[in-house]
Amino acid sequence: MYALVLDIDGTLVKPDIDWVYVRKRLAELGINAPRKPVAEILARVAMHNPRLAKNAEDEIVSIERQSAEKVKRDPELRDILLQFKSKGVKIAVVTLRGRETAVKVLKSLGISDLVDVLVTREDSYDRKTQLRSVMKVLGVEPKQVYFLGDTMWDLEAGRDEGVNILLVDSRNDPVSTVPKHLKATLRKLLENLS
Repeated sequence: MYALVLDIDGTLVKPDIDWVYVRKRLAELGINAPRKPVAEILARVAMHNPRLAKNAEDEIVSIERQSAEKVKRDPELRDILLQFKSKGVKIAVVTLRGRETAVKVLKSLGISDLVDVLVTREDSYDRKTQLRSVMKVLGVEPKQVYFLGDTMWDLEAGRDEGVNILLVDSRNDPVSTVPKHLKATLRKLLENLS
């Protein structure tokens, strides 16, 4: 059995959250947010100042809601994922989004019923921990996992956990909500699993 693990922002959907703006808003709240993932920074802030972390989380959720509203159904993506399911491949989504907006994105794409496991920042702020959680729930070994992400942090986490990692770059995809590069990568992976 194989598992296909997908990130949301930058992988399943073209990133439209302005992280420069988010970091600026966090700075206005008193949170220094360097280049590390914002979710990881929030986890550290929460240990020392839960109220500040909650205010920052509320700000981020508001921004995530706005971005989730822009996501449109993608029948082609659904068809590709149905082909994976027909081969017995389990599908998981890992994201540093909150659960509320992650569910909204998956429903808007028309694929929520195809996802066997959803791991969000409420479960863990750490991508490696998210991947371990997926493997445990699905009962798969790292060599059976194909993880599609879009950042160097995804690459590092995938390598550290020993899974097959494929990076998807959607930044230059001018039109689609779902990156064309993602669909091409998934089709190629389907061929290799046959």
